[in-house]
Amino acid sequence: MLGEKLKSIWHKIIGRDPRMNDDGTMTTKHGRHIIPYSVEVTGSGGIQTNVADFISQPRVREIAKQLDAVDFGKGDSVSLDVDTGDFYLHTAEDDQNPDTFREPLGQIDVELEEGMLKHALQMKKMKYLFGDCSPSNPIVLDESTGRVYPANAPEKTRGFVKLGPTVHR
Repeated sequence: MLGEKLKSIWHKIIGRDPRMNDDGTMTTKHGRHIIPYSVEVTGSGGIQTNVADFISQPRVREIAKQLDAVDFGKGDSVSLDVDTGDFYLHTAEDDQNPDTFREPLGQIDVELEEGMLKHALQMKKMKYLFGDCSPSNPIVLDESTGRVYPANAPEKTRGFVKLGPTVHR
């Protein structure tokens, strides 16, 4: 207990987040150890991120598994209670009857894990729209027509994507 307080004080003095562990992971308010998303400027002026480590960590798969149990219908989404970190299935019926009680699908530390929840939702939506998009079965986007098809079976159209204009910054 005293050691943790000293560690917390030392972290404040040196400007390090007190939730940061010695191995580079962070401890969420629920006691989970996660890899935080980070962006660093390298000595040569380049930018380096750890996006691959962030999105492939076990916690993202755990959140995705909680979402896999849900059969989303048209217009359904997930709503997040930012106070508790609970996330719920939200249907069009919920808009008409706001007193509907739903069990939470799961719970996150909003400050540290919201990006993971968004990525897990994106993976769920991609699978719903385009099926298996694993490295062994990649999808291809024909930018001229917007047609999406599996690289292994180009004759099977999985859907179409409406492409907007290219944005330059």
